[in-house]
Amino acid sequence: MRKLLGEKFFFLSGCEHYFCLECIVEMVTLSFKNGQIGNICCAEASCKKQLNDIDIKNIGLDDEYVEKYEKFSLHNAIAQMDDLGWCPLPGCGSLATIERD
Repeated sequence: MRKLLGEKFFFLSGCEHYFCLECIVEMVTLSFKNGQIGNICCAEASCKKQLNDIDIKNIGLDDEYVEKYEKFSLHNAIAQMDDLGWCPLPGCGSLATIERD
């Protein structure tokens, strides 16, 4: 069994579990690679809480994954709004005020 110093651990603020920083980064990175960006849960077997934005942004992911997560979060937030939506034309990516009828 390895002994790791406190700075080698990461405390999850959403559920208060802690893990080896290297392991939690690997778990989140693997989840991103598998397309599970919005459904990353604590690695504690009995815990079903999802990692929150703060934890995902603070674990030290590569910039590529931070950017993917931020895009996912933005798209998810826009999808839940009643008065904003994405332009349906392929490749546009603009936001528009909409009326859903």
